[in-house]
Amino acid sequence: FGLGATKDVVLIVDGSSSMAIVNDGKSNFERAIEETKKYVELAPRNTAFAVIIGGPVPQVLNPVPVADKRVVMNALDRLYLANGTMQIAANLTAAAVTLAAGKNAVKQIVIVGDGQTVGWPLGDKDRWMTLQRVFSSLKTQPIITWRTLPLPTSIRNLAIESVRPSRAVIGTDREVRLDVTLVNAGTEAVTPKGLSLTAEGKTYDAHDIHQLEPGESQTFSFNHHFRQSGGQLVTAKVDCGDDLPNDDRYDFAMPVSGVMKTLIIDGGSGGRMNRSATYVSLALRPEFQQSDPSGETSRQYLIETETKSVSDVADQLSFSGCSSVILAGVRKLSDNNKQALEAFVAAGGGLLVLPSVAADADNLNSWKGLGQMFLPAQIGKIRANKASFDTSSFSDMLARFKTGTDLATVIPEQVFDFGDWSSNAVSVAKLDDGSPFILQRAYGRGTVMLAA
Repeated sequence: FGLGATKDVVLIVDGSSSMAIVNDGKSNFERAIEETKKYVELAPRNTAFAVIIGGPVPQVLNPVPVADKRVVMNALDRLYLANGTMQIAANLTAAAVTLAAGKNAVKQIVIVGDGQTVGWPLGDKDRWMTLQRVFSSLKTQPIITWRTLPLPTSIRNLAIESVRPSRAVIGTDREVRLDVTLVNAGTEAVTPKGLSLTAEGKTYDAHDIHQLEPGESQTFSFNHHFRQSGGQLVTAKVDCGDDLPNDDRYDFAMPVSGVMKTLIIDGGSGGRMNRSATYVSLALRPEFQQSDPSGETSRQYLIETETKSVSDVADQLSFSGCSSVILAGVRKLSDNNKQALEAFVAAGGGLLVLPSVAADADNLNSWKGLGQMFLPAQIGKIRANKASFDTSSFSDMLARFKTGTDLATVIPEQVFDFGDWSSNAVSVAKLDDGSPFILQRAYGRGTVMLAA
């Protein structure tokens, strides 16, 4: 580790199935434990360590780096094979979060493994962008050192690398595509006998399976309509009779939503069809346009909306029954509402604020959460606008609207300017003159969005 400033160091020991392979009378997992113990023994005094078992899900043995070498050695004595595939992005994310809890300015991550290419989903840009955001939150960027242990020269090994749904939110309302990626992580060409995916007791078999050369991968797509909400187990299996059977199966816990309730708080006055809440509700309820003459809908929909006036929720102390809340033209909020919404978002809820021309800017701008600005930015003055949407700027949850809509032709007649931004606010939609239109910030486990 060298001399100089004391460091926080996260040791990630690869616990994947391939680490069990015996090479020259000893498994690489045993070698990895021996090496990490040596690192700890030789490290300068006051170096703080945390230990993670690298697997499909990182197992963090001590979430805060500690300088007591006895504690670290005890953690290393408790290491076990996690089996499956070490997911690199997930383990690096866990390491970064652990480093953030450390007190030393210099950060380092040491990964000891066999260098398998499985577990690097380079095509999953969202996952790597998330990792980038986590790393950027650290005051200093960590040095990452990879120690590669030698593998035997000949291995037959097919592995299920991942099971990925085609969209982020999965409901019981319609089918979802599930992509299963199979990779040859060995040194010899292998032809699988079969591959299957099982969900809710129903098994689907893959077709057009071919021989995979070393390093080659093949992705198979299956469509499944989930009937039950909650955590649903999806299992992918490959039948190949290779040297490492532990990674021939991949279990994925799929979060499936039933009905997602969206509460729209209506701050408007006048006729119902003049209120923004009415348009928001219609936009979120496509079944209103697809019902038969009797008024019955032909299918289930994911979102259920409820509209309440500001006075109806003035004394409401909890929004826990909702998935998201939209403030549509709300002029001002009571302190009770503000505190309840803060708790709701912190627990994982979503809040979208659509301010009205008559908004009490002082009331909304003074909204504090955890001693800081709660909204992504201060609401400024409203002004006339001639700029259209720049759909190329759409990102994060708005990224799917970059194409396939007529949004690029839309020109909002008036927009709010934004004042001071929250420290973690980002623009997820802009107008073509460069001004931000929708800002977003994380708060606790949830998200707050503000439209101009």
